[in-house]
Amino acid sequence: KKNPPNIYLTLSCKMERSPACAAVAVPAGGKSPAAPPRRRRIPRKSSAPEKESPKCSLLLIQLFSGLFVLIYLTGAFISYTSLTDVEAEGMYRGAELSGEEEDDDAASLYQYLFRRDGGDGGVVSETSAPPKYLDERTDPRDNRLFFPRIADEPFVTITHPGKAEWSLDVPRFWVPSGGAHPSGDSEIWHKRTGKLMTPEIASEIGTRSPWGDPTIYVAISSYRDWQCRYTVESIFGRAAHPERVRVAVVDQIVDGDVRCDTPLLPCTEDPDQALCKYADRIDVYNMDAETAIGPTFARHVGHRMYRGEYFAIQVDAHVSFVTDWDVGIIAQFEATNNEMAILTTYLSDITGSIDDATGKSLRTTRPIMCDSYFEPSAQGVHMRHGQQPEADHMIEGMPQLHPFWAAGFSFSRGHFVLNVPYDQYLPMIFQGEEISVGMRAFTYGYDFYALERSICFHMYAVGKNKVLRKTVKTFWEHADTFAGVGKAAMRRLNGIIKLLPIDDPNPNEYDHTDEFKFGLGTAREVKQMYDLVGIHAYEDPQSVEKHLCTFVQGGKMHKLLQPKMRPDRMGIDFTDVTYEFVDPEKIPKKKKLVKKQELNPKEKNEKKQKQDLLLADVAAGVQAKDPADIAEELQDVMNRIRKGESLENIRKDYKEISVTGRKVLFSVNNLNGEEGKVGTFVMLTRPDWAPLGVKRFEKLTEINFWTGVRFFRVISNFMAQFGINGDPSVNKRFRNKNLKDDPVKT
Repeated sequence: KKNPPNIYLTLSCKMERSPACAAVAVPAGGKSPAAPPRRRRIPRKSSAPEKESPKCSLLLIQLFSGLFVLIYLTGAFISYTSLTDVEAEGMYRGAELSGEEEDDDAASLYQYLFRRDGGDGGVVSETSAPPKYLDERTDPRDNRLFFPRIADEPFVTITHPGKAEWSLDVPRFWVPSGGAHPSGDSEIWHKRTGKLMTPEIASEIGTRSPWGDPTIYVAISSYRDWQCRYTVESIFGRAAHPERVRVAVVDQIVDGDVRCDTPLLPCTEDPDQALCKYADRIDVYNMDAETAIGPTFARHVGHRMYRGEYFAIQVDAHVSFVTDWDVGIIAQFEATNNEMAILTTYLSDITGSIDDATGKSLRTTRPIMCDSYFEPSAQGVHMRHGQQPEADHMIEGMPQLHPFWAAGFSFSRGHFVLNVPYDQYLPMIFQGEEISVGMRAFTYGYDFYALERSICFHMYAVGKNKVLRKTVKTFWEHADTFAGVGKAAMRRLNGIIKLLPIDDPNPNEYDHTDEFKFGLGTAREVKQMYDLVGIHAYEDPQSVEKHLCTFVQGGKMHKLLQPKMRPDRMGIDFTDVTYEFVDPEKIPKKKKLVKKQELNPKEKNEKKQKQDLLLADVAAGVQAKDPADIAEELQDVMNRIRKGESLENIRKDYKEISVTGRKVLFSVNNLNGEEGKVGTFVMLTRPDWAPLGVKRFEKLTEINFWTGVRFFRVISNFMAQFGINGDPSVNKRFRNKNLKDDPVKT
């Protein structure tokens, strides 16, 4: 008789945006009706700017007005007959209770759900007494009422970034509603000056559980990926405290695909599956794959689904976590002693990384970000991060500073999502998203760290997992629908982070829409990072100093910058950082006293030919592997060569591999336009790949067709083209001998 009966109200609206709604009252302990199917995000023809969707607003206002009066009168009557004045005040106003009043389960429930630390500012403090539940059988660390649900909120309508005649309903951006920004308006939040956050503002952001523990938001972008639901199972199943975790998935699918929130088994058979047990903590935004425009926009929607959690993680949809990952990553974050730290990296491959019995990591190494370069593409030149080295960590007891941000794994305080939301206007962008987010984050004052210990691993399409991953489609399957939009998006991306080429005639001509929200901060200048790591953004051509890993991987960068941490822990102070990285191989080395025997020109040429033939043998070994693995294998070989490993040693790894075909040694005169300067290269033929093409190439070689041929097009670090003989009579012999297409190989 002491506790009043509780009433839960469930509202549902029809999919067709009709004002008709249904309300069902369910008594305490009863079961609410099954939730309606989550809406698919169907584009509608519209050019309207972002606005709130009219989700039954008028009817809801009328409905709630009547219900409020009814519930208020009912509550007042019950309170009068069942509660003391003090208890009633605690129940309905969330006043802090003590002594006997704390025994009131209903009042305690209300209190820990809505009370803020220090009154109205945060959440229940770590010293608060643990709350009691209405149902004593409920796990005391398993609060199912704490996290919000995106599906319960009004959406906003935006113009589809890839098709102006389409529109999409997407979640609202979340911003703080108290403290320095009482309105809760995202426009006000993002129109700040972009200066470094104060500790006071940072402390206002981040909910905690009813027991004072920090919550964790996990954002996943998935494109038709069958493995997504396994990733979610791993997140909850191996967390030490799954009650603190909320997962949001942007699931881009078509009819017939398995949804990310579909349990592996029916919940009646295995109710302890994460997708059953924690279904109320998994938000899924379903989007038709035909309207998908790449991971950048999908992750933008993921940032919109953030709801004020203390920490935020972004991972791919095909990742496996280790046991107690949540405790481990928070401990690593705290070890940085940096409120503005972002732990981020390219994840290691899953193969051989996790003990199947214990779920613990088997690796002692971890990747670190230090290899990037400018890459041309049809969309324009962009900065791309290459294959990153993996080695033992060089800094003990904490993560290690490195210069770049990775989209596949990012862990930070929640305010990172607020300050640096993914750009809404970058359709069909894949390469380039990481340098965009990274440089914007840097200008807001964030610092990037490589993990000391990996807490999850990525399933790449290599080795035994290649067949599994190759079945997953990519968003490029609908590229024709959005032809041309990527080029303008890449120009916007480079324009915002100041990476347009110096010879660009109109560097300010790009799409500036909402740049106050998706642009740079003012805590730092992008040039400070470019200078630090040797990115020559304002030279022609643009380039990056090689061998940056010598500065990063060994810990020099960390030892230079970590001591410059601000006293208030709000990031590293770059005010007096003047260091500019230069490729060590450019720095003149001290001459040794021992006189080195010089080779004569003939010996030099013979040595060069020997090296070229060795390289051809290695290339033959690489190409003998599965075509899908060649690019990665070749990158590995190039990394070994850069590190100084001899070709003779590398050749040993491919001694058992034989390839049909021939090696053709070319000599090249007038290198770099210098008279008499000679070089060589070797071309390897692959008749098993292209028999008709190889046969023609070898015939041309046998008749000395290539002698005297000029290179007519050269693009630095990319390609060199030749093949037109300078003698018209020689070319005439092949004018009508068209080369037939080789048979298609799959």
